[in-house]
Amino acid sequence: FYLGIIDNQRIIDNGLANYPSPVQTSTPLKFYDPDLRGNSAQTWADPVDHEIIYALGFPQDRLKYPNGAVSVGRVYSKLEAEKIIESLKLKNDPEGLIPYVHDIEFIANTTAIAGMSGGGVFNTNGQLLGIMVRATTLDSVPILRVVRLKYIKTKLLNFYQQLTITNQNKFRPFISGELN
Repeated sequence: FYLGIIDNQRIIDNGLANYPSPVQTSTPLKFYDPDLRGNSAQTWADPVDHEIIYALGFPQDRLKYPNGAVSVGRVYSKLEAEKIIESLKLKNDPEGLIPYVHDIEFIANTTAIAGMSGGGVFNTNGQLLGIMVRATTLDSVPILRVVRLKYIKTKLLNFYQQLTITNQNKFRPFISGELN
């Protein structure tokens, strides 16, 4: 997985996916990476209890957030997450009715704004931890539910392995090195 931003460029879309025009340059682009995070052997990771995370997404309010939004928080432990879900249930918050499954998701104390669902949650090493799916608050504290990338990867790998060899070969150029 890769997230890249070049000179804050953004294209106006019609609600459907658009691909930007290729960058035209006579010299190779150089990415600002003073900590050499781009050299990481793995671009994703499973979250660690209480580690700092960054949630990146594009809220629906494009006037207030024309370039997207970032929030910072921490990952709750399994026990803390279970207590949070129980507290939400006792307060009749709809999030309390959705079972918490630690192997599928994690919960973080960071804010997400409507429209940020589907955005990535990263650790301080720039590794993708998961995808934002739901958010609420508990006693004014932000609660963010995130599907673990480890779970997503497992599901994708299982799907891929069920394909015929012919169909696997169609996918191979796009995933080479990622699912092996």
